[in-house]
Amino acid sequence: MRKLFSILAVVFMLFLVGCNSEKTESKTEVDPKEIESRISEALKQMGEKTNLKIISSEENEDGQHVIALSENIHVFIKDNKITLAAMPDTLFAEKEDLNFAFVLLVGIADDSLSYGERNKVVSELGLTDSKNNLMDYTKVNNHNNVQYTYKGDKESILLQAEIK
Repeated sequence: MRKLFSILAVVFMLFLVGCNSEKTESKTEVDPKEIESRISEALKQMGEKTNLKIISSEENEDGQHVIALSENIHVFIKDNKITLAAMPDTLFAEKEDLNFAFVLLVGIADDSLSYGERNKVVSELGLTDSKNNLMDYTKVNNHNNVQYTYKGDKESILLQAEIK
């Protein structure tokens, strides 16, 4: 499990470097405990419709708060960014849970959205389009002062919400 955290942390840092070639000023900083509470509430509401649950919640050595939702799906929180990171196998082994995790991320980044609006954001990112190969796909979309960036490759699946 620690090895997975290390791999995801490295991938996450590379993702941040790639996405942040310009330094942006943000007025918002998310509270990891609030995000964890939102996740917990959403998982409670889903009940048995998902296998996801909060397995662990801790701060790593890079100062990021990491919430493990399964062995392969994790949420990283740092400053104004919330990133869902998953191993590529998740597309096949945990497809339904990964789809729910995408909607979950959108909802915790912007809790003013209805469930339908959250699904629309995920759809606009192309994450529900069977024509898109999510293991070789990148897309950025802005919605309600949140920039969503999806990047999938053979090493990781990342969906980041940067709150402006």
